[in-house]
Amino acid sequence: MDCCLCDQSPLVFRPRNSICMNCFEGAKEILELVSRLDLEEVPEADAPKNTSSQSDHLKRSASKNFSKAAQSQGLAGAVKQIKQLEQAVDTTSKQISYLGALGEAFINGLHADLELITDDGLSLQVHKVIMATRSSVFRTMLEMDSNGEEKCPRIRIPEIGYTELKHLVEFMYTGQLTLEALEEHSPALMLAADKYDVPLLIEICEAYLVDTMNTRSALEALEVASRLSSATVLKEAALSTIVHNSESILFSKDYEEFALKNPLLAVKVSQSVMRQLKSRLYAKPPITQ
Repeated sequence: MDCCLCDQSPLVFRPRNSICMNCFEGAKEILELVSRLDLEEVPEADAPKNTSSQSDHLKRSASKNFSKAAQSQGLAGAVKQIKQLEQAVDTTSKQISYLGALGEAFINGLHADLELITDDGLSLQVHKVIMATRSSVFRTMLEMDSNGEEKCPRIRIPEIGYTELKHLVEFMYTGQLTLEALEEHSPALMLAADKYDVPLLIEICEAYLVDTMNTRSALEALEVASRLSSATVLKEAALSTIVHNSESILFSKDYEEFALKNPLLAVKVSQSVMRQLKSRLYAKPPITQ
């Protein structure tokens, strides 16, 4: 069918009022997609006028105006809404870049007023206000420190290596992690984030470990997840991977070491494997006609 939208012929030869089924369905999907966008409307009466950001204003404006525009303007209204969202995303990106200056303050130790020391004697220069606002644990530690004589007090951070501590602190400043940090330190960072109450970092590390789960990482992931009360998704993913690859994992050297370190987890793995084998054994054969 000739279509005024996707026809490849010159514009003057295209049909004016006909549209093919593909373009019709695509237009419907665009309208449905944009109408489902979860733009939370903030009532103007409740929003502080002196603290409303540009991105908040854009979201409120888009939320209030889209429904009417989409109904009266069709695809034109949807395109207008998408452009508003694009502008809001661009503004948010600039805000994130602006906040990145905090990371530079950490890297350069600019006006640092606190020193974190690891077990191996290495230290990081940080800022009390950042540590206290990002971590309730650090806030409590700083509030309990009544000795105000030191210009730059020291806090010893046990059981965390220097590299992991640096990545943890960088995340607390910037809210971001490099892919290299995730690849090499996700398990350790998860434990550190749990210890110092940085829940967003736990979520990011858990999502990465689940997405990259394989037979080589499943045992370590299960061990880490078992130490955290909030990592249920990671625990289930790791256990499922082990159960479905039990022949290669349970007879490996890594599993022997894992079982010696984590006897209760090894029992749980064995029980899960037995349940899986039992379900296969007693599975009903398909009905044939």
